[in-house]
Order: sequence, then structure tokens, then C-alpha cells
Amino acid sequence: MRIGFIQWHFGLLILFLGAIITGCSTSNEKAYVYVLFDQSVCSKHARALYAHEFYGRVIPQLASGDTISGDVITDHTEQTATNPIEIELMTFNPFVDNEVIHAGQIAGKKRQLEESVKDILSHYAPNTDIMSGFCLASKMLKGARGQHFHKQALIVFTDGIEQNSAYDFTVEQDLSITRIQAIITHERCSGRLPDLRGVQIFMVGVNIEPDPRAGITREKMAQMQSFWVEYCKACGATLDPNNYGQSLTNFTLH
Repeated sequence: MRIGFIQWHFGLLILFLGAIITGCSTSNEKAYVYVLFDQSVCSKHARALYAHEFYGRVIPQLASGDTISGDVITDHTEQTATNPIEIELMTFNPFVDNEVIHAGQIAGKKRQLEESVKDILSHYAPNTDIMSGFCLASKMLKGARGQHFHKQALIVFTDGIEQNSAYDFTVEQDLSITRIQAIITHERCSGRLPDLRGVQIFMVGVNIEPDPRAGITREKMAQMQSFWVEYCKACGATLDPNNYGQSLTNFTLH
């Protein structure tokens, strides 16, 4: 009887220590979000939309144990990368943490995140290298740190117009399926097609008003959507056409 009693208490101790170490949380409950902000978009309306969607739909869904990081899209995205967004929301452990204090710490982290994005949206870049942004996302989400998260999401705030020395969608005369596949093949052969397997992607701020003077017609807008859907598929990710638009209506983390 005494041995059984000791074993029973020993078992409880193991469970208790395990809860302290893990914070009663598993990787399946945690999410890693990587976010990109296109700094070439000058429209005040577009930037207000970015802020509204990020503050109103992304931040409220971030929970204890989640991590969010991100960068900006410029004309040389990888070269200008500084990872200005890096927030880890500490896991709540009911055995050692005070619930009120922990909630205050989470709220503080979220305010810090709001300030980081506010600063990002106050700067501008001349052109757009969106594909390099996907490469940045791959390094973070598929790196040693990101691989421990069961759910991974990439949110790209952009008008979807790739415009740099390599590709310029405003002057592309033909973004047909044939041309789209040719671009993807070139990126793959150049070793620049990122690994985003299992990542759910959202593109916000696209479907802008057509501007034929800037080379953006309704037909071109539809072709750009097809491009990004196919590009994400080639990267092993999922970009549901319903998640390509003006808002994050379908965005959920938990």
C-alpha cells in the first residue's frame, strides 16, 4: 500500500512538473504568423486599410504562446530586411503565473506590435519586390524556430503589383498561364522559389481600382490574382482565392 501511495504521488509530481515546463500548452495550440507590408503603396486609403485589418483582425486573434514577426516589402526586399516586427506572446502557466499580470504582459506586447506597424506604415519605398518577401517568410517560418509551430500563416499587405528590375506587372503585356508558368520555372531554376509547404497565405489590399494609365486593367488584375495563386501553389503553400482581396474576413488562428 505504501509503495502504491508513493507511486501515486510521484505520478502527480511528474504531471505537475510537466505542466510547469510546457505551460499546459502544446505546439498544436500555438501559431506563428509572418507579416509583410508593401511600402510602395502610397494611397492613404490603402494604408488605412492595412492598419484597420491588422489592428482589427490580426492582433485580437494572437493568443498566449503565439509568435508574430515580419518585415517590409521594398524594391530590394531581402537587402533592406531588418525584421522590425518580432513579438512572442509568452505562454500562460496556471501553476506559476498570475492571470492578471500575464494578461497585462500580453496587452503590453500587443501595444508594442501596434507601434511597430504604425512606424512601418509611415515609410515609403519606390518599387515592389514581393517575391523576395516570400523568400524572407520561408527563412523564418521554415527555420529552426518556426518548425515547432503547428499552424503557420503568412499575411501580405500589398496591391499585388510586382514591380522591380526583374519583373514589372505594370508593363507585362501578357500574364497568361503560359507566362505565369515561365516566371515560376525561372524562379525555381534560379533557386529562388521558397519553401512554404503547409503555410496558409492571405493577400490583403489587392483588387484595387483599375488604372489603365498605370498599366492595370481589370484583365491584368485577374491575371495577377492567377499569378499569385499559382506562385503560392508552386511554393507548396495555400492561397485560397477567397483569401485574396480587400480584407481578412476569413482569417482565423485558433
